[in-house]
Amino acid sequence: DGRPEPSAKNPKILYPDWEERHEREGEVRVEYIIDEEGRVESFKVLSGLAPFRRAVSDVLGRWEFSKPTHRGRRVKVRVIQVIRFKMEGR
Repeated sequence: DGRPEPSAKNPKILYPDWEERHEREGEVRVEYIIDEEGRVESFKVLSGLAPFRRAVSDVLGRWEFSKPTHRGRRVKVRVIQVIRFKMEGR
């Protein structure tokens, strides 16, 4: 019925300090399962440089979403997402 929406209360992914100081950008590709209650049940980092991967891994398991449904029933959802780390003003 629609993709689950992330909660506004989700912890923010922090830009890794060294990469930010050196204006290094990157992206991380992740796969995660959202359970019937809207919680991240499990996740796997598929690609990305190690500092960015760690930044995502530190918070992704604590994210919450609206409860996913399909045809009016609660379901689990598999999501593949690219999270980009981009310096402001670029």
